[in-house]
Amino acid sequence: MSIDALSVYILVETSDVAVLVYRRGDSGFQRETYFGLDAVIPLPEIGCELRLADLYDKVEFPPPADDEEADLG
Repeated sequence: MSIDALSVYILVETSDVAVLVYRRGDSGFQRETYFGLDAVIPLPEIGCELRLADLYDKVEFPPPADDEEADLG
């Protein structure tokens, strides 16, 4: 199955500020990776851009596990 009109799809990480973008090119989909709140994803296909700071606005991540506690658990 294929969707010829699909040119970009975006996978948003839920445990970190990171996004994978798959953009259709001449040889298939190419992966782009964006990290951090300062990153901006250009989306010329729809005439806009997506700032990760906006995407993750009001998202609270749990504090990282303490290595010592993780070793004991």
